[in-house]
Amino acid sequence: MTRFSYVWEYEVPAEVESEFIRHYAADGTWVRLFRRASGYLGTELYRDRQRAGRYFTVDHWLDEAAYREFRRTFAAEFEALDRTCAGLTRREAHLGDYEPIAEGPPREVECIVPILRVRSLADSLRYYVDVLGFETEWGAEEGSTMASVARDGCSIMLCEGAQGQPGTWIWIGVDDIRPLYDRLSRRGAKIRQAPENRPWAYEMQVEDPDGHVLRFGSEPVPETS
Repeated sequence: MTRFSYVWEYEVPAEVESEFIRHYAADGTWVRLFRRASGYLGTELYRDRQRAGRYFTVDHWLDEAAYREFRRTFAAEFEALDRTCAGLTRREAHLGDYEPIAEGPPREVECIVPILRVRSLADSLRYYVDVLGFETEWGAEEGSTMASVARDGCSIMLCEGAQGQPGTWIWIGVDDIRPLYDRLSRRGAKIRQAPENRPWAYEMQVEDPDGHVLRFGSEPVPETS
């Protein structure tokens, strides 16, 4: 089994670059579709430093069979998203399919995703999306009892009335909690603990509607003498 990667090149008009990035970045709509498939490993988006509007994507899969199975299983969703993005580029080119020269040890763990028990999936989705700034990956349709929300490629699953107990704690590492604290405070998040400097991190604690605690932390702030 050999890891399978492919590269695409895009020429993007300046007036739609932000929309293009929203769809093609590592936390974009394409990646949210890819994550629904087994064997997806990740995506990278690159911008040419010398030539304006030129971008490249590199998508990684466990092997070519996993990618082909994704295309078969999610053919309708793939075509629909491809049509949505059709007007965002002047030109697209498939630059080729690639494999690594040397593989490291086999990767057994693809991801680790916490599952939180919630009383109301709809209420929890509103809180995680509208207040905490997550995006819904799947499960928001009427009648659903399970959903996934994500930020920057990291997911949390929410399950209505099952799988766990209230009061679960989750650690979320971020670049800098100071602007995040300001933003969440303005949005009405339940701040359980304001930012505090500790030996291991500069962290704060946020509580969700079911009493689960999200510990957001960044690097400790250097002590001033």
